[in-house]
Amino acid sequence: TTQAITVTITGANDIATIGGALSATMDENAATATGVATISDLDAGQSRFTANSSIVGAYGHLAIDSVGNWTYTRDAVMDSLAAGASATDTVTVLGADGISSHAITVTITGSNDVATITGALSGTMDENAATATGVASIADLDAGESHFTANSSIVGAYGHLAIDSVGNWTYT
Repeated sequence: TTQAITVTITGANDIATIGGALSATMDENAATATGVATISDLDAGQSRFTANSSIVGAYGHLAIDSVGNWTYTRDAVMDSLAAGASATDTVTVLGADGISSHAITVTITGSNDVATITGALSGTMDENAATATGVASIADLDAGESHFTANSSIVGAYGHLAIDSVGNWTYT
């Protein structure tokens, strides 16, 4: 006699492989960075991302569609980053299978913002006076850069100028 044997194979939710552009760099003045992530899942119909229009990060948010096109939008004002300094934001995207995820990292690089100099930027002295003095002010959006470079021997056409790091100047 023959007897049929029934074997039931139950599928498992396989982890997808996520790759492609998973990082970007942007200047502090740029509004967005973009990329395309890829996903491959052995499970039928699951080689796609969970679309999300606002994955919140530390400095902005990321939107991704189901095929992996993503756009990071910077929400924070980053002008305090000095030239060459950087801040990193990392957000996590999810695969359609509900168990696969990967980080997308965006590095925001600072640029040298122009300082604003105000205050007493001119002085008057008569030909018999020994000195003229004043106080200049400086404001720079870059953190730690709102100061002057002290110099005691700036040569002018008729004399010398000295200025300290907080803007006190003397012309002799």
